[in-house]
Amino acid sequence: MNTKEGNILGVNLQKAHRRMLQMMVEFDRICRENGLQYWLDSGTLLGAVRHKGFIPWDDDVDICMMRADYERLVQLADTFPETMELQTRELTPKAYTYLPLPCKIRDKRTVIKSFYKSHDEGGLFLDIFPMDYYNGRFTDRLFKKTFRFLTRLNDCELNPSSFGKKMAALFAPVSHACLRLMLRIASLKIACKKNKVSDVVMYGLDTSWNRYHRYDTIFPLKETAFEGMPFKIPGDSDRYLRTLYGPDYMMPPPLEAIKNKRHLVSITDIDAQD
Repeated sequence: MNTKEGNILGVNLQKAHRRMLQMMVEFDRICRENGLQYWLDSGTLLGAVRHKGFIPWDDDVDICMMRADYERLVQLADTFPETMELQTRELTPKAYTYLPLPCKIRDKRTVIKSFYKSHDEGGLFLDIFPMDYYNGRFTDRLFKKTFRFLTRLNDCELNPSSFGKKMAALFAPVSHACLRLMLRIASLKIACKKNKVSDVVMYGLDTSWNRYHRYDTIFPLKETAFEGMPFKIPGDSDRYLRTLYGPDYMMPPPLEAIKNKRHLVSITDIDAQD
């Protein structure tokens, strides 16, 4: 990784990338040993295709799983190494409070300080996104758009960086309560969707991400090298990335444009041993 790029945010990401790669390798091992399918997503997938590893300024990892595999992964929480912790709203409600995303896998050897208060709950992390089948119903799209709107209000409290966000943060208690209600509704909708399949999948009803992919864009999965290690990616990664980022996804942004593409302010290592 280019040192200038890695330090441009005021955080040296080289060691963070090494730690996150270790976590990815352990995650991949657990999935392979238990027959679980996953794929790299968003900036992590973009890094795999464009940089053959981490985007130099990226500071987290994004991974997707179909709902059935995700639920099996959560059941395996106790099998993770002692240096890692799988956190969900249900398993670790005191340690994990970020409502728009149901699961993170944390590194217990680091402590991070983030622009978002919700991320200041432990160490470096892998974001795990469950995916649901989408049957084209307008109610599902409306549900997701409403969830997204409430999430943006809630995030204003987590990162009140402007006057407008500070004003919107005043409504955070209301949006927080509404999000919890919507999560209860989402769990019922997810239960009703079990054993139903379609040609399109979407980021889970219990997440705020509002994106859709054709099933045959993702499956069958293929392998690619990421920092020299094999990981799973969508079978048609070009189509997948075009859906997320448009046709010019292979062109990196200028360095001055990456300062807003971050979560972390600082990383503290609480274990000197790698």
